[in-house]
Amino acid sequence: MSGTTHASAAIAAAGRLAAGLSAAAAGASAAVSRHASRHDRGAAPGDRDAGASPARAGIVVRDVAKVYPGRHGDVLALASTDVTVAPGQFVAIVGRSGCGKSTLLRLMAGLNAPSQGCVTVGGEVLRGRPPTFARFVFQDFSESLFQWQTVARNVAFGLRHRLRHSGLTPADADHYLSQVGLASVANRYPHELSGGMQQRLAIARALASAPRFLFMDEPFSAIDALSRARLQDLTLQLWHELSLTVVMVTHDIDEAVYLANRVLVLAPDGAGIAHDLEIDLPWPRTQLGTKESAAFLDYRRSLTKWVVETE
Repeated sequence: MSGTTHASAAIAAAGRLAAGLSAAAAGASAAVSRHASRHDRGAAPGDRDAGASPARAGIVVRDVAKVYPGRHGDVLALASTDVTVAPGQFVAIVGRSGCGKSTLLRLMAGLNAPSQGCVTVGGEVLRGRPPTFARFVFQDFSESLFQWQTVARNVAFGLRHRLRHSGLTPADADHYLSQVGLASVANRYPHELSGGMQQRLAIARALASAPRFLFMDEPFSAIDALSRARLQDLTLQLWHELSLTVVMVTHDIDEAVYLANRVLVLAPDGAGIAHDLEIDLPWPRTQLGTKESAAFLDYRRSLTKWVVETE
């Protein structure tokens, strides 16, 4: 049997499993209660573009799967998957290690080509390369920065490659450094900054190019708890102010519930999306008030159970 036939068989088998998981997810999601009506809470940032067509302005993943060739046979990284992200949404992807979180994110961002299916971002069908109006923030921020350039020159690089006209020039790097609280260290080099400051710099450089879509792969996992909390709040602020569509992978369920207005739970072994949960918490969110609320704890409990128990 050819390698292509093996891959197709693997995708088909996993697809049948994913279909069963999706049916279970629908029932489980319906069981999660709503804790307050929308008129009693602030408007969610992700609601601002609810009338826009996801196929035109958002992310559409249709029948996408990824198989890698291996020495002992093909390895299924992600079974056939369908998902649509509306413009302006903040979507978090969670699941066990090895379930395909980063694979799905990289397929959405155009960093990897699918073995089957189609990905559309902002109305553009991805054909082997990332969309020009999207940026990616990696887990290892130190390797994504120019260590031989100052903080200001790192951001100026993003300004030189702007995707939307704003009248800003590379000389206006202070605008984005101020947004992430780094204006006072503009003349330092990345290695002179703390881990949290380096990640803020990576975010500032990504935002300086004025993207419409921001893809983040465990961006805060390598920094201390206090810096992590500050970056979470900064990310929410920038998402709201800049009208971004954000998709983020995280292993931290608390982080997913706090940041996102929608969470995708992936099943183990690349079987696809097991649960798709809307997060309907009040805005604005705060580290203490939100995380101590009964609604937050219920979402965390449901997601933790799904991640642990989904087979």
